[in-house]
Amino acid sequence: MEATVFKALLHFVYTDSLPEIDEGVEAMVMSQHLLVAADRYGLERLKLICEDSLCNYIDTGSVGTILTLAE
Repeated sequence: MEATVFKALLHFVYTDSLPEIDEGVEAMVMSQHLLVAADRYGLERLKLICEDSLCNYIDTGSVGTILTLAE
C-alpha cells in the first residue's frame, strides 16, 4: 500500500471523512487504491464512498480497470 493511500485510510478511520483530493485522474486512482484497502480491512462505509466516487469516472478508458476492481 502506498504511503499516501495509507495516510488517507488513517484520516478516514479517525475522522470518518476523506481528505481533500484534487479532481481528475489523481482522485480516480486514489479511490481505486482506497477501495482495495477498504475491502482488505473491512471498512464498508469507505467502500461505499469509493464506489460512489468511481461511478463518476466511468468511461471507455477506465471501464476495464473498474471492472477488475469489482471482481
